[in-house]
Amino acid sequence: MYSTTMIRVNRLIAVTNGKRNFSSSPAVQRLKFILQEYKEKNYTQELPTRFIKDIVKTVDPDKDGFVSLENMQKLIGNIGASKNISQQDLKLVLMEGGVQIGGLDRSMLPVEKIQQLLKC
Repeated sequence: MYSTTMIRVNRLIAVTNGKRNFSSSPAVQRLKFILQEYKEKNYTQELPTRFIKDIVKTVDPDKDGFVSLENMQKLIGNIGASKNISQQDLKLVLMEGGVQIGGLDRSMLPVEKIQQLLKC
């Protein structure tokens, strides 16, 4: 049995399915590893919050609270990790932790999920 939660999103209805823990997916773990590796190489002298703010600024440029596949791909390209994670894996990340925006055939990942992933 899957629970369904309705969320009001910018006048659209979004549906999430409570299937399993977001961070347990192999695609999510791969993304987490890539981001941690980037952080270790480029943010050793910075506060942890600086890294999170920079990532969020890249994946949510319009500040609507959601991450699109396009913005996730932009992030991965910017940090030079395009060869380390496939577009299919990014789609899986969005499907695992994201919401289906009503009427649109795409998933959006709440920024809170990215922040949660980066804090671990």
